[in-house]
Amino acid sequence: MRYFPSFLTCFVVAVTMATVPLAGCGGGKSTAPVSERAGRAVVSVTFPPNPVPDSRVVPLATCSIRVRLTRQSGEVVGERLLTRPDNNHFNGGTASTIFNDLPTEEIQVRADAFPELDGTGVMQATGATVVAVVAGDNPPLRLRLDSTVTEISLPETFVIPAGETRPLPVTARNAAGEIVLESPLAYDVVSDNLNVAAPVYGLNTRARRVGSAVLRVVSKEHALSASTTVRTTRTAEYTVRGVELGWTRGYDTCRVSGINNTGVFVGWCRKGSDTAPTAVRGFVSEKIPLSLAREEYRLVELGTVGSHDLVYPLGINDSGVIVGTAYDAGGSYRAFRRDTQSGEMSVLAGLPDTDSSAEAINSSGTIVGSYRVGGAYTLRPFRHANGVATPIETGANFSGMVQDMNDAGQVVGQRSRPELDITSPTLWRDRTPLYAPESVFLRRINNRGQMISFRYVSAAMPSVPVFWGEGFSSRTEGQTVAAWGNQWIVSDINDDGVVVGAAGVSGAPPETRRAVLWRDAQVYDLQTLLPPGDVWVLRSADAINYAGVIVGSGNEKGSAGRFYVAVPQGE
Repeated sequence: MRYFPSFLTCFVVAVTMATVPLAGCGGGKSTAPVSERAGRAVVSVTFPPNPVPDSRVVPLATCSIRVRLTRQSGEVVGERLLTRPDNNHFNGGTASTIFNDLPTEEIQVRADAFPELDGTGVMQATGATVVAVVAGDNPPLRLRLDSTVTEISLPETFVIPAGETRPLPVTARNAAGEIVLESPLAYDVVSDNLNVAAPVYGLNTRARRVGSAVLRVVSKEHALSASTTVRTTRTAEYTVRGVELGWTRGYDTCRVSGINNTGVFVGWCRKGSDTAPTAVRGFVSEKIPLSLAREEYRLVELGTVGSHDLVYPLGINDSGVIVGTAYDAGGSYRAFRRDTQSGEMSVLAGLPDTDSSAEAINSSGTIVGSYRVGGAYTLRPFRHANGVATPIETGANFSGMVQDMNDAGQVVGQRSRPELDITSPTLWRDRTPLYAPESVFLRRINNRGQMISFRYVSAAMPSVPVFWGEGFSSRTEGQTVAAWGNQWIVSDINDDGVVVGAAGVSGAPPETRRAVLWRDAQVYDLQTLLPPGDVWVLRSADAINYAGVIVGSGNEKGSAGRFYVAVPQGE
């Protein structure tokens, strides 16, 4: 999940000032003079949860606030960096610090908001005031920060294929022309023709039918606004771009495990069987520009994680941080994290020294996975943030395994008691388990809380897709077509509710499958959405991002199988 360029806001810094008289030996009252540096300031910053419409007091994209106390002479007498608790943009929280031994005089308090945890990036908001540090307690100071944003802009026109959803590309800049990081949820979108283009969530806008509409974007946190004319195209087809085989030649199986909203995808290639692999290498995609109108992709090998040389990347966030699990020659496995900047791959800190796996990472950097606590079937799910691993509650004597997590911190998976043949599909919301009303295998959850799963019907129909509304509030069975097969695989769902997967005959080889896509529970053969005469045959759709970009497996007619990237295109 993701961040976007900038938005204004103001926030409240509560500052409590007090000076402490010095007592002489023996206690009691003293006539000793008050120290020149006897002041004490308590500074608190409240990071509200996301979203809190029209009442936010700190930028949603702000991760740190730098507070500096300065004497009138210019001497800095205190400076602290307060960071958003757990770096979680949805949960909010309060960060506090104490300044001791301040001079009892007028002090300037300045606070600056930044998008990075280390106080870097383009400043989002700033404010300052002067307070008098005097003896005794002082009431909290309410400090207003003014946004650094002076202008927001949109392109004059923006094209969205009919039936598709796109985020409006708002750009916010400061007086120096720098892009200021912002959240898409900081805006309201107003359409003058809801039949053509309608706001969905944040800046996401859905093109309902052919035509044009003027969309006005208004900030909830400052008075700036901008408009664009959205033109919707007649059809929404996909153009397929290939992925170079490269070093993957000679591997028996390759899989894509996830794609982020910048279009970067990860996966792995294996030699040998699933139960007895002889080599497993993880990969991350890289674009190869071939022309102004066309790009292809290649796969960059990730390397190993210490002595664990069988590497399975399982998730990637919009910052490019990759998580997964890595095996060693002895058969033990460890959850790992790959840093975007350094490329360093390391075992996840803070977990017990047992087998573990990291399954997903969201835009705030929070990781979820499972680790072993007992026998072969006893697993405990965990949440990992800021180097600290916290167990996820499963209930007494229940094992638990997670599959996915969204930006709100909602987690999906299963809890089970194998000895009693009990399995409970589970949604952990606010760390509290909520159970599905029927036996299904939960696979993925999007940022709107929509979930995808599949259920067993019979030996003749091994799996059919089932889609769920937020909190299991609704249930929809995905359409199936008997002629396409009896086994339906759901792989991923994006924030628009578009689901991708594959259909085929149970027990048949993978090359007989077809890639499928569901919109509003109606199924489409992805092959039929390609331009006529396209040379690709699509066998599976494994991942989809918010822009509708799909990655999966297939082959160009007459060539060996390989990965493809399908990009939505309008006529």
